[in-house]
Amino acid sequence: MLQRLGIAEAWPAVDGAATPLAELEQRWVANSDLMRMDRPTRYKQGAIGLIASSWQLWQHALEQGHAWTLILEDDCELAPCLADAD
Repeated sequence: MLQRLGIAEAWPAVDGAATPLAELEQRWVANSDLMRMDRPTRYKQGAIGLIASSWQLWQHALEQGHAWTLILEDDCELAPCLADAD
């Protein structure tokens, strides 16, 4: 519905489950200030994929000069009052 209204854009996710863990960690964890913590942490592949997808969206929003951005998952359900807004 949001795409139909012209206020949304679909974005391909980073599929953490389908990407080798070593590749995810090297690209998104090893040198990332976003995921740096005071203690060593092993992230699950799905979590890395989620964070990487959101990171890419934030970067895109900044590059496009958007004043605000709302990131929703593909299985998000809108409240009926919003779904009927068109």
